Amino acid sequence: SDVYKRQVCHLRRCLYGLKQSPREFNELLRDWLVSQGWRPLLSDPCIYIFEADGVFAMIALYVDDIPVACNDTAWRVAFTALVRCRFDIKDHGALSDIIDIHITRDRAAHTISLDQGKYVRELLEKHDMLDPCSCLPMDPGFLAAISKQTAVPLTGADRDVSPSLLGSLQYAAVCTRPDIS
Repeated sequence: SDVYKRQVCHLRRCLYGLKQSPREFNELLRDWLVSQGWRPLLSDPCIYIFEADGVFAMIALYVDDIPVACNDTAWRVAFTALVRCRFDIKDHGALSDIIDIHITRDRAAHTISLDQGKYVRELLEKHDMLDPCSCLPMDPGFLAAISKQTAVPLTGADRDVSPSLLGSLQYAAVCTRPDIS
């Protein structure tokens, strides 16, 4: 009827799947973390630091993944239980992969290694570059001499693929492969 055409509903909380949902969840989580003594980094507001009584912990928020690094296992277990009381979470154990980065931890050697081998292989497959003959490394002393007369403009699919490929390579360079930047 005409009575309802002029009325709107006011939501008391954000619904899952709406555009504002991630922002609302981030604000809720941020407020809760700050109330628990965590502080966000000024340089990256998705990284939170906790320092108290010899405990040093870090959280990196990425969408719905929240990896925790801590120097005190008992404190981390207690903190995870506290988070579980406030939020519906699942603990997937030791982190092995996040945002296309594989993590290998050697507790005996006290090392953590990061690699994107799978990501790079999938990238090479996607762009049909797995054939070793199609991608030979250049001589380190090679100097490119390209002029407007010899340059070949990209057309069609190549023009669309190049930005995607370059962006993907830039991501790999920033994360784990500074040698290709």
